[in-house]
Amino acid sequence: MNSKNGGQSLFEIIIAVGVAAIIIGSATMAMTVSLKSSKNSAESQKAYAITQSILENIRSYAEANWATLYATSTPGQTYYLAEDVITATSTTLSLNTGTTTILLFENSATTTYTAWFVIENVYRDSNNNLSTSTSEQKDPITLKATIHVSWPIGGSTREIELPQYISRIKSDTYLFTDWGGSALGTITSITNPLGDDYYYASSVMATGASGGSITLTDTESEGYLESLTFDTGKTDGFAINSIMWNGTQNSGAVSFQIAVFNALDADITFRGLGGSTILNYQASEGIPITIDSGITADDSSKSHNFFRQYYRYFRYRVYISRATPDADTAPVLDSVVINWSY
Repeated sequence: MNSKNGGQSLFEIIIAVGVAAIIIGSATMAMTVSLKSSKNSAESQKAYAITQSILENIRSYAEANWATLYATSTPGQTYYLAEDVITATSTTLSLNTGTTTILLFENSATTTYTAWFVIENVYRDSNNNLSTSTSEQKDPITLKATIHVSWPIGGSTREIELPQYISRIKSDTYLFTDWGGSALGTITSITNPLGDDYYYASSVMATGASGGSITLTDTESEGYLESLTFDTGKTDGFAINSIMWNGTQNSGAVSFQIAVFNALDADITFRGLGGSTILNYQASEGIPITIDSGITADDSSKSHNFFRQYYRYFRYRVYISRATPDADTAPVLDSVVINWSY
């Protein structure tokens, strides 16, 4: 009886040892897979952190160097930003072609990440919605940046990408409220929102209690006023986003054209809807009119933008008309509001 019981115990021990070996082997394999998975997860997290850092640098660079970044939208070209040391306490970002490598260390292991980004133009349809068609209107104040980060895993390479839209984020609004000064008639005169002079007026007169508003003279059916030159101070370009007027509509109409240029002694051209020298931006009182990109009908490439790229100065013309000759039917403008970004 005792001998039988002893035999069962030995058999049970053999079985237990075998089961334990299987369990330990499985556990070891599971631990190995878990460690590999944990390592891969940690590397992926670091890669995503790198993309976020690059994105913040792109935004910072775009804020200071929009014109330069906009000009880099070459299909297929890769770029990276490098931190250049200016002084012991300051650095600046420079735009370079190619890729850059980033070495990260953990537990005596080194992972080499390769990073780059590409810049693409953004296109919009007639409803201002994003479009994938390059035959649509190019958006001059928005770019698409796609950030790539790759790193080795075993004998292969893993890569992640992060697409983001980058836009000009600084904007300003100027309010022109007084035209009670004089017609100076010189293109090189610089004005500001507080100035009351203008370049030229045809069939338009000052009106209102302070003489700062404008309307048509009593006998004219239409006329216009041309502003002095306004200096944005932005040598790398600005974007006129919208224009609006406030006052009294009556039964007449108000419209605008805009000229942008870089030299104070330049021959300037006023343009309206679609970049036309004939069409104007029609504006109802108190409603902002979005300024389109100013592409002329014969510019099939749609690569030039009259109102939003690489210019420093602008002037506007406001056109006033009335349907009947009655004096009180003409619109009265108390202010012109122009919003622009840079």
